[in-house]
Amino acid sequence: MTLGIIITAGTVLYGTGTQITNPVIFSQSLEPVLGPAARIIGDLGLFLAGLSSSIATPFMCGIIIARLLHWEDKDNLRKILTCVIIAFGTVLAMMGKTPTQIIIVTQALSGFFLPFIAIFFVISGNNKKMLGEHTNSVLQNILGGIACAVTLAMGMNMLWNNVIMKLIG
Repeated sequence: MTLGIIITAGTVLYGTGTQITNPVIFSQSLEPVLGPAARIIGDLGLFLAGLSSSIATPFMCGIIIARLLHWEDKDNLRKILTCVIIAFGTVLAMMGKTPTQIIIVTQALSGFFLPFIAIFFVISGNNKKMLGEHTNSVLQNILGGIACAVTLAMGMNMLWNNVIMKLIG
């Protein structure tokens, strides 16, 4: 829904010279299409996007990392990890960072970690003990390797441009 709001708002606002100073402008830009309900629908979409980012994503990260580290029987470690991830975002918000800055940092970090997850999937796809006869073919491994290289390059580029350059420059 958030992507829909951004695309629609960008289409409506393109070329108007409107400065985006807060998320409410996105919701207001939907008024020509949605009428008086635009603010409610737009704000609800932004709220739900924030809710999914602040709760669901750390929760899933905790589950994924716990499984990778074989912590399935250690539910408290997973919960602690989830809380640490939530605390990280909370600390950024308390430092006066805007939601946009926090989203850029988290997306850059996600882009950085994506290649490692992709590599894990390629390796897992070759595990005969786990998959039996359904392991990756040579072509699938080549395509997986290309995907890993592309995501690594994109992740490093995003991390460099959006995090490192902002910290040093």
